[in-house]
Amino acid sequence: MRAIFTRLIVVLLLSFIAMTAQGQGAFPAQTEMPDLSQAHQCLQQGKYLQALVKLEKLDATNSIVRQELATTRSFVGDTAGAQAAMDLAETGTGVADPEALVQIEKATRPDALDAIVAEAKDRQIVILNEAHHVPEHRAFALRLAVRLRELGFEYLAVETLSPSTKKLVERGFPIRWSGYYSQEPVFGDFVRQSLRLGYKPVGYEAIAIPGVEADPTDQINQRESAQCQNLMRQIFSKNPQARVFIYVGYSHATEDTQTLPDGREEAWLAARLKEATGLDPLTIDQTIQTERSTIENSTELWRLAQTNGLLAQPTVFQNEDQSFLVGGHYAGKVDMQVFHPATKLVRGRPDWLKSLPGRNAVEIPSEIAAMKTRVLVQAYLAIETEDAVPVDQVILHPDSPAPVLILPDGEFRLVVQDESGNSKTERSITVAAATK
Repeated sequence: MRAIFTRLIVVLLLSFIAMTAQGQGAFPAQTEMPDLSQAHQCLQQGKYLQALVKLEKLDATNSIVRQELATTRSFVGDTAGAQAAMDLAETGTGVADPEALVQIEKATRPDALDAIVAEAKDRQIVILNEAHHVPEHRAFALRLAVRLRELGFEYLAVETLSPSTKKLVERGFPIRWSGYYSQEPVFGDFVRQSLRLGYKPVGYEAIAIPGVEADPTDQINQRESAQCQNLMRQIFSKNPQARVFIYVGYSHATEDTQTLPDGREEAWLAARLKEATGLDPLTIDQTIQTERSTIENSTELWRLAQTNGLLAQPTVFQNEDQSFLVGGHYAGKVDMQVFHPATKLVRGRPDWLKSLPGRNAVEIPSEIAAMKTRVLVQAYLAIETEDAVPVDQVILHPDSPAPVLILPDGEFRLVVQDESGNSKTERSITVAAATK
């Protein structure tokens, strides 16, 4: 299992390089592959804060380092820091089509969840993407999973999961080896809660793709083809009527096939699955119209919606012809695009965390504090094993007010981890309605 997990990390990194080299991702192409092995080893051991320290010592001008830094900051609850690291390496958000700016003022703006569910009623496949450094996208995915389950969706295919999910189902909760991005607490709880809802999890990632020196288009096409084949083999060849919620990163949700200047074609997962199944998937982007570290870094469409008070909740914009407004490089490639409102901090934590089912703010006991250096406070469900993914975790800084944990009801063990990777269980707590 550990060998497969390590290979998954390599695949994700190589595919990221291929994606950015073709202009599909947020970063410019990076020719030098940094040594991330020490940070990844720390993560495999559950030493989240030490992994962050290792990354902070690497070359911050390297865009791959900044992508990893953004991801690892998100793992430890530093969502603002994650976005700041990502924005440093971005090539720019682009200027909105003037017609789109006019459209957004004329369009109706239904609640995103309600609109997606309405569109999904007669679909077998729903594909939602995420930015890998934005846990808010996973919180939205969980809320959508609840609604889709009510419609009869039964499979949850998640890009990051290890290929074998038998033990995951038997346990009922994810561990660090279940996947790479699912080590992040919100993603971990997305998996945990989906299992409780009765979803059948599917890991479909390609385990073997060409190395970093390979042609980027070949990398993309081989990975996307393998992912499609895995989904066909694991789901649709056995159950052609299956209803499947597929959760992907970035451009995997796009339905178009591009012809490149050299005459070759390039197609991502949604396009390939559409052709293989003969089904029209409902495809949704939530990576473009989401806040950045500064208002200036955000897209022109998002700024217009946010500054005019149009984003009381995750929202889609629907045109007079009932189509949905999609801006940025996803225009014409996906069916819908979610606009997420700006985050507000409540007691040191993002307000959207409270949208997770049954969550409430819980004070960190006063005896747990950062004295000379940062510490990471982790909350684990008491009934889960030590290698489980925490339900929540947050960094405490010396001489700064302690943020709260955002937890559901239950019995938890609190673990404190220092920058050297040492950890100890401080105490157990019970979270119940009467103590919130």
